[in-house]
Amino acid sequence: MRIAFRTTQARLEAGTGDEAQATEETDATLDGGENGTFTIAFNPAYLIDGLTAVGADTVRIALTTPTRPAILTAASDPDSYQHVLMPIRGAG
Repeated sequence: MRIAFRTTQARLEAGTGDEAQATEETDATLDGGENGTFTIAFNPAYLIDGLTAVGADTVRIALTTPTRPAILTAASDPDSYQHVLMPIRGAG
């Protein structure tokens, strides 16, 4: 699953090539990023595990580059739980 962050939205893309494909856009806020954009890819099962573990309606994803780990936290209480999520190399 690729996530392309833009200044005010995140675009989630699943599937490539001949596989079934899906795209969804949601509101997001990007702080930093090269030219206001940032794309990273995660194993979808691990992403779901992380979002479930955080257990919040709004999640903060802290990341630096498409090849470094991301940290998922609850946006309302980032110190309550932190989930480390490794990106898929070369897919972001």
